[in-house]
Amino acid sequence: MIESPTKSAMDLEAAFESKIAGPLESVLGERLLAVSYWILGYDQEGFSVEQPNASGILFAGLHFEKSTLEVSWGWEKLLRGSDLSYHIQVLPAGQTHGDEAVTDGNLCEIKDINAALWRNAVGKRLTDAEVIGLQGSPQAVRFSFSGTEVVIAIGYAGDDLLVGDGDDLLIFSKREWEHQESSYGREWEHLWTTSVTRQSELSTA
Repeated sequence: MIESPTKSAMDLEAAFESKIAGPLESVLGERLLAVSYWILGYDQEGFSVEQPNASGILFAGLHFEKSTLEVSWGWEKLLRGSDLSYHIQVLPAGQTHGDEAVTDGNLCEIKDINAALWRNAVGKRLTDAEVIGLQGSPQAVRFSFSGTEVVIAIGYAGDDLLVGDGDDLLIFSKREWEHQESSYGREWEHLWTTSVTRQSELSTA
């Protein structure tokens, strides 16, 4: 049975809300207290918090005042579209991966990241968040902490760095991301945005 366009649109909206938008809006206005990275155990040797894109991250934990969000990749069909294999996702802590190959025994957590890229974000409130995509599929999230921007995207880490549709998590400063956006001829799309100001306007409308 072929689903109606209306039902498909509703399913897509529900998936986006549960796996990205809802969790982001739940921490809007909260202070970022700490950042942690989860990597595979065999990547631990030689991993640099200052150059995470050299080897990639499995997921990142953003620890806010009241809760923790985990940013990673997923493969929800509605969110990755017809031509891509992965999408970015943002979920409450503990809900990230059900992949049997990724078990707690294979993971290593690097806590309290104090890399230069995060230094000016920790201690500040999340004031804005924007989801950026390819072909309608969410592939990156731009976080703004009172003006300090950090972009988390999915792709492939290493010497042949490629942003989009991959199972590595990549971290960029504002300047680094602007370079990525203008490179490789990809047509990045601004899919969704929220902000403290927008929420305030909606609540008083």
